[in-house]
Order: sequence, then structure tokens, then C-alpha cells
Amino acid sequence: MAICEKLSIDLKGVAAPMHFMTRLETIEGPVFFDAFSGNRIMSFDEAVDWLCQITKWPADQVETCLEPASERDIIIRMLMNLKSYYAMREQWDAAWIVLNRLAALSPSDYSTRRDLAFTAGRANHTGTAIRLLKSLLRHCPHEERQAIQDELANVENQLHRWN
Repeated sequence: MAICEKLSIDLKGVAAPMHFMTRLETIEGPVFFDAFSGNRIMSFDEAVDWLCQITKWPADQVETCLEPASERDIIIRMLMNLKSYYAMREQWDAAWIVLNRLAALSPSDYSTRRDLAFTAGRANHTGTAIRLLKSLLRHCPHEERQAIQDELANVENQLHRWN
């Protein structure tokens, strides 16, 4: 996308379900480039068919996901992927950094604030974890309350063991 921008080619990112592609508007309609699956080039209909196969979604739902994404949406998606990557590998310090960036971009997003609070404890930011978890308890969905209370107790115990 950056190279195309330098060449004055208006290539846009598309945050398709389960996949990121780029989109170029042509006289015959949009063309999609998939750099992550063999550099495939697809028409709109081919992209819809392929995404329907991998997502099991109906075509009308997939079609709405093939619009260009904003730069902000692309960055958020990249950060969400990094968060998942680091969490799966239990690299909590790296996940903490990514989640702080996500929280700055979406400060009112509850799930990001929840993930930040849980990751704070795992990354040994104990005081911050306690503050964030207590804040979450004021606004959490009922079904998450017990998990947040349990995590708060774990983090507070961790703090007491260090003192």
C-alpha cells in the first residue's frame, strides 16, 4: 500500500473477515489482491465466493466487509492480531504494550479495557492491574463479574506476597 501510494495508485486496505486484502478500483469494478495467500488476484465475485467458503457466512454479509477500511481500522486490526499473537505465547510484556496502544485508540471499548486489566497483572504491573480491575467492576457485565473479582483477588495476593 505504501509503495502504491508513492506511485499514485489508490490501493486501499480491506479488513475482510479472517483475512486482510487490498482493493483497487478499476473501470470493470474492484479488484482484490491477497498478498497473504499466494498473491492471488480476485474480482469482486471471486473474493465474495472465496470468503464465503472460509467464513461460512452468507454472500450479503461478506459483501459488506469488502469496503475499504480506514487507516485507523487497519491499525486497530493489526494491533488486535499482535495482541492475540503475544497472548497465545504468554508474552505478557509485549501484549501489555500493544493493549496500551489499543486502549489509547479505543478508550471506551470495554473488551480492550478488560484485556488491559488482566494483562497488567500477568505483566507484573500489579498496582495498575488492581486499579483497572476495580474500575472494571463498576461497569462490567454481570456474567464477567466473578472472573474479574477472582483476578483482582489473585493480583492483590501477588502484591501481598511481594511485601
